[in-house]
Amino acid sequence: MLRTWSTSFKRWLIENKSRLLKGVSSDRRHVREGAIACEHLPLDVRSWGNLRERHFNELAPSMYHFEEAPMARAFKKVFEKWLGESAMSVTIAP
Repeated sequence: MLRTWSTSFKRWLIENKSRLLKGVSSDRRHVREGAIACEHLPLDVRSWGNLRERHFNELAPSMYHFEEAPMARAFKKVFEKWLGESAMSVTIAP
């Protein structure tokens, strides 16, 4: 559980809270706050498809089902930022 937490999307959101709030839309602000508050967000997701299948389809299908929906686009943008930064940290780490 600790290993999963250390590399989780949720932990990244918490640690980067102030940086992620600078100049963002209200949708992205709600996405970040909602993801942090959600007790059911899987800590081990590593792809957008896996997140949609395991989390959105069960808990929030109306908000995130269609990729073009504003909240889905906002969540995907934040999630992809995490994926990019996570990939960079793995590449840089010894």
